[in-house]
Amino acid sequence: YRPHLFQLTAKSDGTLRSLLIRLGIAGACAGNTMLIAVSLYQGYFTGIEQHFEVFLRWMSLVITLPSVFFAATPFYQAAWAGLRFGRLHIDLPISLGIVFGFTASCYNTAVGSAHVYFDSVCMLIFLLLIGRFLQLKALHRAREAAELMPSLLPLTAKRIESNVTKEVLLSGISPGDRILVGPGEVVPVDGTLEGKHAELDLSFISGESRAIERTHGDSVFAGSRNLGLEFSMKVLAVSHQTRLGKLLTVVQDAAQHKAQVVKLTDRLTGYFVSAVLFFASLTFAIWIGDSFEAALDHTLAFLVVTCPCALGLAAPVALSVALARAASKNMIIRSEEALQKLAEARLFFFDKTGTLTQPGLDLNNIWLRQASEWIPFGELNPDLQNKIIAVVRGLEAEIEHPHAEILRQSLAGNNHSEVRFKKRRFLHGKGVEGEASNGEIWRIGSLGWYREFGVEELNMPAQVSENFSPLLLTLNQRPIAIMGIGEVLKVGSKELLKLLRNNGSEIHLLSGDRINRVVVAAKLLGIEENRLHGELLPEDKA
Repeated sequence: YRPHLFQLTAKSDGTLRSLLIRLGIAGACAGNTMLIAVSLYQGYFTGIEQHFEVFLRWMSLVITLPSVFFAATPFYQAAWAGLRFGRLHIDLPISLGIVFGFTASCYNTAVGSAHVYFDSVCMLIFLLLIGRFLQLKALHRAREAAELMPSLLPLTAKRIESNVTKEVLLSGISPGDRILVGPGEVVPVDGTLEGKHAELDLSFISGESRAIERTHGDSVFAGSRNLGLEFSMKVLAVSHQTRLGKLLTVVQDAAQHKAQVVKLTDRLTGYFVSAVLFFASLTFAIWIGDSFEAALDHTLAFLVVTCPCALGLAAPVALSVALARAASKNMIIRSEEALQKLAEARLFFFDKTGTLTQPGLDLNNIWLRQASEWIPFGELNPDLQNKIIAVVRGLEAEIEHPHAEILRQSLAGNNHSEVRFKKRRFLHGKGVEGEASNGEIWRIGSLGWYREFGVEELNMPAQVSENFSPLLLTLNQRPIAIMGIGEVLKVGSKELLKLLRNNGSEIHLLSGDRINRVVVAAKLLGIEENRLHGELLPEDKA
């Protein structure tokens, strides 16, 4: 079992499991009573001995008992709860139909009448439970999507006690504690950095796709990932008091509000149920002059045929399925009401990272420096290409940094060999330096790092100068190649924005990235600069 910030899934899981058990029992009862009904109906045409007919009716009654008294109890409970609060619930005519149908069948079985409806009652319960189960399943999936955020937090934390590190459950951490966060680990709480330096991935918190540096005393938030060496921090907030927990609270609170179309169908359902009960009573009054059995048969048929399930369930199920499908595509919609209003929206705010652009960065291209000119990687001869790839792979091997991972993944399919370095060192915020067996010093890193070594200013290719993170590869302080690390648009992003513009919509771009990076993405997407909003926190975007 994995602890979460809020224990909302436990109750919904239990409800879903209980409904599934009821559905299975109802299905078994419906199947068996239908088999018996076929035998009884066949007997009406071909003949059947009376003692067999009586036995089959009583057998149907016994088989129907679990369905009526266990599987159908959610309908009775909802109908009774509605009456207690002065409301005519959608399940009231359903419950009356089930009870009257079962009661009439029991009476007819006892007196030896030919009309029994055990198969119809069981099948009605089974089909209604299928609809309820599908509705609850869709709601459950949508809720699960909203609860993915806290599930990404670690189960435990390393608490520092008297200079000794002890691993404890996250629930045992309190404000004021000191904890240790190792390389690659997710920060479990909000707090302040005690060490001198930390490099964090905040993409989960702010959408910032590039590593962010933090120094002593800076804030560190739950959900951040440590990209550098281990660091210590002082805990300020835990659980639902963290920024992540508060964000989740906003999503969950909004999900409780019903859409206007659901509120409308709720009102209509009340009127419809009233009308059904009125005409059911009228039907009984009309046929009672013929016989009690005829009145009961016609009233029961009316209640079953006029079951208002479609009216009461259509809107909630449609919205729930839409929310679930959105959740399966990593979209969390604040509420059903927001989904309904989307059809009328003409002002759109898009988050950048993960929505219009890929969630991470990618290697756009490599250029080789030759005689003060930059030659695209694709125009180089294969041997030179393989040499560059081998050096880069050797330098970045096993380095825990987003840029290193991007380079390894991008170059993995081109060349499986790599240069072996006898010495390597990784410098935070700068790059990687390696000494080959022949004494050559290779470096790959940021342009700012190279200026410390006196590397001259470079006239970079236009494609790189427009990019976010140029990486320079040098041999003995001589520029060899430059690599452009940048964002990639998602397939269909431009087409979607074009469609919205053609419909007269105004489009804004939101991002946790620095504004200069947002401007670059906006140019690719065709969004005006006066409609850009950068360096935003999740709550700012909401």
